[in-house]
Amino acid sequence: MRKYSTKNYTLTDGSVVTIQDIMLATNLSYTGAVGRLRQSKDPLFIFADKSKRGIHLNRVKVIEPWVDKPTKVCGGIPYECSYLDGTIDVNGNVVDRNGKVLSKNERDSLEKFRCDSRQEWRVMRRLMIDDLIQGE
Repeated sequence: MRKYSTKNYTLTDGSVVTIQDIMLATNLSYTGAVGRLRQSKDPLFIFADKSKRGIHLNRVKVIEPWVDKPTKVCGGIPYECSYLDGTIDVNGNVVDRNGKVLSKNERDSLEKFRCDSRQEWRVMRRLMIDDLIQGE
């Protein structure tokens, strides 16, 4: 292996490592090892396996639950309905029912909410069909 800088780096747990130690332990390139040291001094992050396609190793994706606002009704006509959340405007942005652009986390939480709602609907529908069949 090529000789690299022998500079010692102190991690948060008090251990002292060199770039070559990180390269050997993780099978990263020199650039990858230096990049991890720049991002964090946490040994769990530094010595984690290689990431796939740039996925951050120390971040866990947390999806906040979507809060569905009630539909407003005026004179028997509904407006600002929940099905308008997640529509695409003329610029290609995903917006809510008021035209506010949704962030990535909001889009993810809306998608999860709709998947869960659909699954609940399918279970309830199956139960209703089974009740009708047994009632005959």
